[in-house]
Amino acid sequence: MKALVAHGFRFEVLRYGPATGFVPEPVDLRILPGPRDTIPIIRVQRRTSHVLGLTPRETTRALHWVDQGGWV
Repeated sequence: MKALVAHGFRFEVLRYGPATGFVPEPVDLRILPGPRDTIPIIRVQRRTSHVLGLTPRETTRALHWVDQGGWV
């Protein structure tokens, strides 16, 4: 049996929180073809992650980054 080999960029979102003892909890994991494919997904994740416990100040900063076309 041959091993499956995936080529691309690993995109992983982890959540750290008191409910898990600040141990990383996987939220999303994908293999994407290239770095340009990851930027839109990062922006979507940033827009939706405020529900994961960001403070209002952190949410404002994160959304500013998304809206202004920030780079990773």
